[in-house]
Order: sequence, then C-alpha cells, then structure tokens
Amino acid sequence: MRKINPQVTRFGLIALGASLLIYALNVAENTNTELSNEALLNEQNQKPSAYLTESTFNMFSADGKLSKLHVAKAFFYSNKDAITIQSPTFTTNNSVSGMQLTADKGFYNPAEETLVLEGNVIARQIGQVGTSWVLNSETLNLDNKLGTLSTNEEVHFSNGTHSLKAIGFVGSINEKEIKLLSKVRGKYVF
Repeated sequence: MRKINPQVTRFGLIALGASLLIYALNVAENTNTELSNEALLNEQNQKPSAYLTESTFNMFSADGKLSKLHVAKAFFYSNKDAITIQSPTFTTNNSVSGMQLTADKGFYNPAEETLVLEGNVIARQIGQVGTSWVLNSETLNLDNKLGTLSTNEEVHFSNGTHSLKAIGFVGSINEKEIKLLSKVRGKYVF
C-alpha cells in the first residue's frame, strides 16, 4: 500500500484555503453594500408571510363588549405587528344602536387594538329606526381600547337633511359625542 506524504497534503490544503480566500475577497469587492433603489422597492413590496380571505376578527373591549372586523383579505408580515387589510367592515353595538365602518383598505394591530382605515371611509349609525347619521372621510383611526375615533383629514357628517363639514374630528363611541377640530361649516334644514 502506498503511503501519502503529509508534506503534500499540507501543501494541498494550504493551496485550497488560499484559493477560497482569494475568491471570497473578489466576491466581497464586487458586492454593493449600499441599498439600491431596487432593494428599497423590494423591502416596501415585501411578500406576506401569511394571508386570510373573507375573515372575521372578534375584538372585545375592556368591559367585554364584542366588536367585529370583517375583511375580504388580510395579509400578515413577519416583521410587522399590523395586519394589512382590504375591504374592511367594522361593526360594534350598544344597547340602543350600533355603528358600522367601511373602507377600501387599512391596517389592524391586534396587540394595540387599533384600526386605521384608508380610502372612501364611511361610518354610519345602524340599528336605529328613522334617520341616522353618516360620516365620510379618506382616513379614520379607531382605538378599540379607548373607544375613540379620530382623523386629521376632511370629514363630512350628515344626519338626514342636515350636514357638517370640518377638517379633523375626535369622537367617543362610549360617550356618543364628536368634536369637530377646525374649519367647521354646516347646513341645518328645517
């Protein structure tokens, strides 16, 4: 049997190691470490880690009141707390009447119990006999823990033939009141 010369083995391993080191240095020199526009676009257009279709999220307030968020699609991302949602419908009720919020899209954060609605947002009173109010805006923020609605965008509020228009509002679901923030204009019809 032929004996392998340890000197040749050592030399071969040193040559292989040097070749790998040179290759690694060449790859490192040719790699761009700055974020390119393409990399930034890919980060913004990150693919979801999971999604649901035609789903309902049951949310409970601190006093145990049930509210429901139904969405056409919900996209979950591994590095984000908020769930991206499409065609959301949020419904909540109290002893007299309820409220329904709809929009084109939004974000739901289950840990914070917040909902951000965007695009063609409509809030309306439901379950009441006779005229009920309707609020329209492009964005609307809901804090389910506090029972508040708010926006800094233009809002249109109507109740039958009466209407109000303002920039921004804060509303309390529990107290059943709203505060219009600025540039308030209204029409009251007898």
